[in-house]
Amino acid sequence: MSKNHCHLVAWFRICAIGLTYCFLMNLAAACSSNGENSEEAATEAAAHGEEHEMTEGSGAPRIWFIQPEPEATVTSPVAFEFGSENFIVEPRGDGEVHTGAGHHHIGVNTECLPAGELIPEASPWVHFGDGSAAIEMQLTPGEHTLTIQIGDGEHRTLDEPGLCESITINVVEEKMVEVAPEDTVEPEPVDPGPTAEELLVEALLDGDTRGTLRFLEDGADPNVQLSSGMSALSYAALKDKLIVLNALLRAGAELEAKDRQGATALSYAAQSGDQETLEALLEAGANVSAADNLGWTPLIRAVVGGDAEAVKTLLAAGADKNVLDWFGRDALKVAEGRRNQAVIDALTEITSKSES
Repeated sequence: MSKNHCHLVAWFRICAIGLTYCFLMNLAAACSSNGENSEEAATEAAAHGEEHEMTEGSGAPRIWFIQPEPEATVTSPVAFEFGSENFIVEPRGDGEVHTGAGHHHIGVNTECLPAGELIPEASPWVHFGDGSAAIEMQLTPGEHTLTIQIGDGEHRTLDEPGLCESITINVVEEKMVEVAPEDTVEPEPVDPGPTAEELLVEALLDGDTRGTLRFLEDGADPNVQLSSGMSALSYAALKDKLIVLNALLRAGAELEAKDRQGATALSYAAQSGDQETLEALLEAGANVSAADNLGWTPLIRAVVGGDAEAVKTLLAAGADKNVLDWFGRDALKVAEGRRNQAVIDALTEITSKSES
C-alpha cells in the first residue's frame, strides 16, 4: 500500500469521527431542550390542575336573597328571589330525601330553625315544594325579618350553616307623585279623611264590636279586605267574633271570598275551632270542600288546628276526609303526623260507623 493511500484512509477516519461527535452533541442538546419543555409543560399542567381543584367542589353549600337586599326599603307586594351554590335545589316530589339536595322555605318574621327540625307547614312558613326560587308576597308596612331555609324531602332542616339566611327589610306604602306643569301653582289637596271601609277595618282590628256594627249600618262595604288580603268575614271567623260575623253576613259579605292563601272564612273558622262560628258559616251555606293554595280543605285545617269537635262538625256537614292536599296527604295522614289522638279518633270513628 502506498504512502498516499494510507494518508487518504486516515483522513476519512478523522472526518467520520468528527461527524459522529457533532451528531451526538446535537442529539444531547435536543433531548435536554425537550426535557426542559416537558418539565415546564408538566409544571404548568399541575398548576392548572391545582387551580381547577380549588374552584370546583371546594365551596360550602350556600343560599341567599338575590332580592331584596338586606335593609332595603320596598313596597308591597314584595318580589323575592333566592340564589344558591354548591347545592341542588329540586322539587320535593314523593318526599324522598336526597343527599345534598332540598327545596326552599321562606318564613316571615321568624328566625332560622335548628338543624334536624321539621319546618311547619303553616304560617309563618311558605314551602316551595315545586323547586322554585321566587315569589311575590303581600307584607304590611313596617320592618320585617325574612328567613329562607332549605329543607329536605321531609321538610326537615339540614345541618349546614350556609343553608339558612335572614334579612331585615322595611316595607312602606307606595305613594304616587304627580309633577305639576312649570309656572303653575296647584291648590293644596284637601284631605277627604278616612273612608267608611277604612274606619270599618280599623274598628275590626281594634276589636271594637260596636264601632264595626255602626260602620256596617252606615253603609260600609262588608267585602272590604285587610291589607293582608284577608276579607273582613275571614278575620271575624279567625278571631271568633260571632256577632261581627253575623252582621257581615246580613250586610251581604261574600261567603266564599278567598285571601291570597286561597283560604275562606270557613277555613279560618275550622282552624280556630270555635263551634258557634263554624256552625254559623255552615248554616249560611259555606262550601265545606273549598281548598286553599296548599290543597287544604276546611277539614284539614281543623285537623291542623287540633280541634276534634270541629272535625266532627265538618264531617257531619259532608266534608270528604279522603281529599288529598298538595303534598298527597288526606286528613287522617295529617292527623297521624301531628300525633293528635283525639282528632285521629274523630276521623276513624266516622269510618267505623259508616262501615257498620
